Amino acid sequence: QKIVEKLPHLSAGERMTLARLADRGLLHPLLADPDRRVFAALLRNPRLIVEDLVAFASTGNPLPEHLALLAADTVWSERPPLRRALLRSSRTPRFAVVALLPRTSREELRDLTDDPSIDRFVSACASRLLEDNSGH
Repeated sequence: QKIVEKLPHLSAGERMTLARLADRGLLHPLLADPDRRVFAALLRNPRLIVEDLVAFASTGNPLPEHLALLAADTVWSERPPLRRALLRSSRTPRFAVVALLPRTSREELRDLTDDPSIDRFVSACASRLLEDNSGH
């Protein structure tokens, strides 16, 4: 708890080091750090699990820049639950969504096209990929 209270007063370098090494109790406060470098360091923390990132992408107000980093991460973005959360978040930048779509299963693409709450652009891109992959 004391470290959490001191987080705003630590330098970016100290927060980056902490992000790489922190125990689970510090992961959630560090996910909220606005510094892109701290977030990138946190993605390399071995205690971070996919459920943490799904919750992060699905709730609250994650920074679009952080969601773009997650989408571009070759390890995390291959996890279907996280990819699904990134594709469904209105805060994920469109360029990041477009990069994720080709690695998405046909079932996930269908879900995106059938869900009226999905951004129209994302739904249209998913629909186009389904059409292109079906030979039409």
